[in-house]
Amino acid sequence: MERCQLTLIFVDLVGSTQLSNQLELEEYRETLHRYQECCLKSIRGHNGYVAHFVGDGVVAYFGYPYAVEDDAERAVLAGLDICRAIQEVQPVGDTPLNVRIGITTGDVIIDDHPEYAGLALGEAPNLAARIQSLAQPGTVAVSDNTKRMLGANFICESTGKHDLKGFEREVEIWLVQRVDEVELRFQARQSSAVSPLVNREDELQLLSSRWQSACRGISQTVLLSGEAGIGKSRLVAAFIDKLEDDHCLNISFQCSPNHNKDAFFPIIALLNFMAKMSRHDTREDKLEKLQRLLSSWTNNPARALKIFANLLAISNEAEATQTEISPDEMKTQLQSVLIEILSELSERRPVVLLFEDLHWIYPSTEELLGLLIERLENRRILIICTYRPDYHDSWAG
Repeated sequence: MERCQLTLIFVDLVGSTQLSNQLELEEYRETLHRYQECCLKSIRGHNGYVAHFVGDGVVAYFGYPYAVEDDAERAVLAGLDICRAIQEVQPVGDTPLNVRIGITTGDVIIDDHPEYAGLALGEAPNLAARIQSLAQPGTVAVSDNTKRMLGANFICESTGKHDLKGFEREVEIWLVQRVDEVELRFQARQSSAVSPLVNREDELQLLSSRWQSACRGISQTVLLSGEAGIGKSRLVAAFIDKLEDDHCLNISFQCSPNHNKDAFFPIIALLNFMAKMSRHDTREDKLEKLQRLLSSWTNNPARALKIFANLLAISNEAEATQTEISPDEMKTQLQSVLIEILSELSERRPVVLLFEDLHWIYPSTEELLGLLIERLENRRILIICTYRPDYHDSWAG
């Protein structure tokens, strides 16, 4: 028997009784399997654990068998993915499929009895089911506990406090409307002021001494390793806060468990965020924003614009007439232009390069990081890398 905190997601197929009455048994079984496959793909795609099927319901855990600090985020992303993907599932009959989803976070006990192994016991599973029953078709509803763990990147609307059967106190339920643009994961989760940093004076002093060396033109790399939740990101944030008066430039590259197979995802995410890209922008809008950003970074933005526009899949008529470059050529050009830009930026003011969560890094980004460490020596640059103990880099030393 194991006690732990889980984020639970409860998915229900809307109108399943009506479907079972309209369809032949074989047709209903096929429809149900399509719906379940859709849920399985989205949940596993966000590293969730599918616990069991309850009739037309799907129950999944985020935080079991291994807990990660962004379990709640991944659960909500999986729920939103299911809502989108289910629209593309073709039913056997004429009625389109839809789901309603409830999510909550709380303490549970994982039963180890042979007949019930992996079953979560406690208040949270019942609450997830109750929240799901109140959600509108095609939406994801979350409890107040889960909402507090999401932070500013997830735009939610309160539906008020509800008197739920079996619960003594009213429960506030939130409707997840959308996920906002990519932002540094640690900052995005902080919807309120962070707690004071305690007993990290030695680590802050080490970072400060490395920063002073970097400011003198001797580039430095600091590797910060620790278990999930120990406060790696909090320590780095406290250090960077102290540099606000040093007129430095802070550039953060965030690896993600949902994009650990996407080449150069941290660079793509950074460009989208710093250029203030929106999903509603036209190609012309995106090119203009990218041009504006690069003009502030380098005196030769034209070459960088071509390479980064290609990376972000922003095409224009002039580029469409040219021969496409190979992935290896693209990688070489991207590495070269990033090194040039960072060298130029470091001549203007000292730079902090933060690479967060290297345990989720893709090989192409890891190779780039190794080149930056090698080729940016004698520059006013401090590189900070955070990762968990099970990550083993190929370039240290």
